[in-house]
Amino acid sequence: MTDGPSERPQVPSGWPSDAPLLDAIAAAVIATDLDGTIFYWNTAAERLCGYGREQMLGANVADLLIGPADREQGAEIMAAVLAGKTWSGDFTVRCADGSRSVRITDSPLMSDGHVVGAIGVAEDRTEGHVARRDANLLATRLTRLARVTAALTGADT
Repeated sequence: MTDGPSERPQVPSGWPSDAPLLDAIAAAVIATDLDGTIFYWNTAAERLCGYGREQMLGANVADLLIGPADREQGAEIMAAVLAGKTWSGDFTVRCADGSRSVRITDSPLMSDGHVVGAIGVAEDRTEGHVARRDANLLATRLTRLARVTAALTGADT
């Protein structure tokens, strides 16, 4: 990917300029205006897609993250969101290291009762990521089970 747009996009009225809370969560958060221009890209979006915040701010979400085969579905999702509806499902996004499957929820971004853009929250659904998450969950549960078993039998853990 080459240098992004030089001008910072206009942030809708009422949107926190730095939105620090959204950088604290593990899910990717991307916000766009009505035209699909990205004005917010959190740290998790950087990790998920491999593109830095400065590369993405001011860029068009469809042009950079949606492959040609998924353009029609992407346009339908954006139209529904800009009409005030929320969309959730699995979607393939283009990333710096190739395409990956994400679970995404796109919602209308509202200001003064009007839709002013879209906000998407995405989590990686690629097999490796899901397998790692499941393995970590299993390890945590097995550790808890071992502690409970030890407590019940009087053994040390």
